[in-house]
Amino acid sequence: MQYRKDIDGLRAMAVSVIVLFHFGVSSLSGGYIGVDVFFVISGFLITRLIHEDIKRGRFSFGAFYMRRLRRIGPSLLATLALTLLAGYFILSPAHYEDLGLATQAAVLSLSNILFWTQSGYFDTEAIYKPLLHTWSLAVEEQFYFVWPLVLVLFLKVTSLARTLAILAAVSVITLAAAEYMLGRDPSGAFFLPVFRVYEFGFGAALALTGRIARPGAGAHFSSLAGLVLILGGSLVFSEHQRFPGLAALVPCLGAALLIYAGPQAILNRVLTLQPIRYIGLISYSLYLVHWPMLVYFAYYHGIPDSPAEIAMLSLAAVALGALFYHFVETPFRRKTPAGFRISGKQLGVSAFVGALAITLTGGRIDEKHGYPDRLSGEMRALQERVAAAGIGRQEAIRLTTCHFTPDTAERLAGDLSGCLPDRAENAIVVLGDSHAADIWAGLSRAYPDRAVVQFTGAGCDRGRDPGEVGLIDRAHCDSVQEISARWISDNKADVAAVIYSQRAASMMLGDPVTDSASLAPDLQRLDALEAGLSRVAGQGVPVLFWGPRPEFHPSLDVATGTFPTLEALLAIYGEADMTPYRQLDDSLAARFADSPVTYFSSFVPLCTPECPLLIDGGEPAITDYAHWSPAGARLAISRIVTGTPVLEDLLGSPDVASTSQ
Repeated sequence: MQYRKDIDGLRAMAVSVIVLFHFGVSSLSGGYIGVDVFFVISGFLITRLIHEDIKRGRFSFGAFYMRRLRRIGPSLLATLALTLLAGYFILSPAHYEDLGLATQAAVLSLSNILFWTQSGYFDTEAIYKPLLHTWSLAVEEQFYFVWPLVLVLFLKVTSLARTLAILAAVSVITLAAAEYMLGRDPSGAFFLPVFRVYEFGFGAALALTGRIARPGAGAHFSSLAGLVLILGGSLVFSEHQRFPGLAALVPCLGAALLIYAGPQAILNRVLTLQPIRYIGLISYSLYLVHWPMLVYFAYYHGIPDSPAEIAMLSLAAVALGALFYHFVETPFRRKTPAGFRISGKQLGVSAFVGALAITLTGGRIDEKHGYPDRLSGEMRALQERVAAAGIGRQEAIRLTTCHFTPDTAERLAGDLSGCLPDRAENAIVVLGDSHAADIWAGLSRAYPDRAVVQFTGAGCDRGRDPGEVGLIDRAHCDSVQEISARWISDNKADVAAVIYSQRAASMMLGDPVTDSASLAPDLQRLDALEAGLSRVAGQGVPVLFWGPRPEFHPSLDVATGTFPTLEALLAIYGEADMTPYRQLDDSLAARFADSPVTYFSSFVPLCTPECPLLIDGGEPAITDYAHWSPAGARLAISRIVTGTPVLEDLLGSPDVASTSQ
């Protein structure tokens, strides 16, 4: 098989946009499409290898899979082992427990399935998952398991032309399926291999036809067009892009055009320059190590937010990737005149032993709940209280029964009767996201004789257009908005007021986890929010906007495993700059001053003099960055209701009491 240096250059382009996107280069907001470029490359190279071996009558499944093992096994196992080792000293018990499970999934090539069943790729918890990036490796490995069998079968029973026709038909069907699934399960469309078949199909079709452009203007144009598509998608796309589906045609077509252009096309020759090609050679190892490095860096410092930090981390990732390439990846592929220096038997045995050891270690970490005994006594006690409070909060907000999520939406849309009060007279309706669910939980307990109705959903704020689709699954939000609007319309004579609330960060530009000082109100989101709440008020019911609460970063459940003492933890939180949240509060008060929607601050009564973190002798007020624990909800309701005349007139005094520490 003829080696094409320009494809190593294409690999360099793909891994570079991925790494820089992850490391916080804001201009590359669509850098995740580098993964799609890799899928096209894999489809091309693997299909060409199999097809040529079949034509020469030397194809062997055993040899094929041994070659794949030599290529991907050593660096992957080394990455998993080092990630587990570093995680022991860095991660909180909860996140280390999650890492144990993720490690087992990575060894079994099931990472994409695991992360599909968890939160979305762009969920805020992503930065705490050191092996999240292995989802794409799992998709490729699943392709390697299936495609050789399919290709050998089709080339044996039918012609090459018919094989190409079937491949084209399957690619079109899976593309249409991916586009359809974006409206039902965006995470499934993103993570599951069946919705990525057409991406591999681009490369496979090029390999089976064996055609490249003739040197000349056509090849140069193909090369330029491919580069424009890949770089353009990297610059223009964002997490809000409807993806993969039709949008994935941009990077896939770009990669296909660059491969089709051939090694003599002008830009392809640029891709063969030694510095670029070297990044392509180490791209697999670089991809493996960059994400765990970022997660562990962010655990203490946040995502790099300055050019110096981005450059430092990028250089460190390249250096570590190079070390892996030269000392872990390459030795297993070196040959002597007699064959491979490390025989297939030696490789197979060592890979099996290593995979088994890592899988068992991951299972033990999962079984031991992340080894909380690593923590000091006071931090372990706090971690246990935070974990218990998190479980209590989930029960309080009815997370699995009445709070709309991708898992509960379909059931709730069919039957919501078990979530509604027996009577709706003088009802208080609570709308919004998970922060609003905290409010519902607090109000329903503080006013047990009052009908408090819950219409809340995970990530469901009114600052987005209905039907908006990105990489985050929010189809359930459309459902809760439709159902709540219908219920309010049918029962508005009995509705005393609608209370709405949402997370502060969802109304702001910037990232509270990485750089809270850069946070600023997002005027476009606020315009949409104001319009959305005005529509609710237009149904003829009073609407109260319960202002957003401040956030603590790092998240409390992370901090319990990061800081050695309670004193150190409280010192860091004591230095937290809450100015952006106060400014947002002031901005919202001014915006809604002349609105049919009544706005009131929760920041002022809750954070005067200080935002509560621990209460009642050490009980956590929050369970993560801002969600209230049951005790925190009691304190918050007491402070906010008694400090807000419009609420006290509506509800009366709550029967709750709590003191802060």
